[in-house]
Amino acid sequence: ALESQQSALRATEAWYRGIIEAAPDGMLVVDAEGQILRTNRQLDQLFGYSAGELLGESIDRLVPLASRGRHVALRKGFMAHGDTRQMGANLDDLQGVRKDSSLFSAEISLSHLPSLEGGGACVCASVRDVSERRHLQAALKASEAQLRAVLDSSPVAMVIRDVDGRPTYCNPQFDSLFGTRLAELEGTDPGQFWVDPAAHQRFLAAASQGPVLNFETTLQRAAGERVDVLVSSVTMPGERG
Repeated sequence: ALESQQSALRATEAWYRGIIEAAPDGMLVVDAEGQILRTNRQLDQLFGYSAGELLGESIDRLVPLASRGRHVALRKGFMAHGDTRQMGANLDDLQGVRKDSSLFSAEISLSHLPSLEGGGACVCASVRDVSERRHLQAALKASEAQLRAVLDSSPVAMVIRDVDGRPTYCNPQFDSLFGTRLAELEGTDPGQFWVDPAAHQRFLAAASQGPVLNFETTLQRAAGERVDVLVSSVTMPGERG
């Protein structure tokens, strides 16, 4: 019976090793003290180490020096109470440190494993390099900030609606012209600004066919005051404006 149990244990351990080795992301297993028990080829390559070089080392070796104190506390807390969790998936920029001391942005998933090779509790960590994603997110954020600055400073009143027609943005000039803020536009009919319903329908029909530039009409402010304007409609990627 004992031999059968040992054989089953060896088979289970081999199964875990096979999963770790075959994983497309970097994978490592650490014990309760943070000692690295196993890594796969992807993890070694990601951090710039040769096969087996990290075995027996502390996981803190892969953590930037400035973050090690906090990492120790987080690791102990996860060992004691943690469940499967993912870190770095949002904008919190977790970093790993390679053998050559260079840093990269990482997304890390943690999960408890049954004890391996007769040891105690251990944790399996999946590590992915998301540096390119972080750069793209930063570039997108900067681009959105630049676009908002342009729209906010434009002398032309502008409102942006999503694909369902819900207003998602209006600039200060729109507020000033119509005396209506973005929150007040939600759930309202855009037709309330049009004096001539027939003109509104002609505008909508034209906009459904493509961009409309300088459609001459009369609109009314929230207080009822009328103003002669030129209305344009241009479809933005992913939105309707």
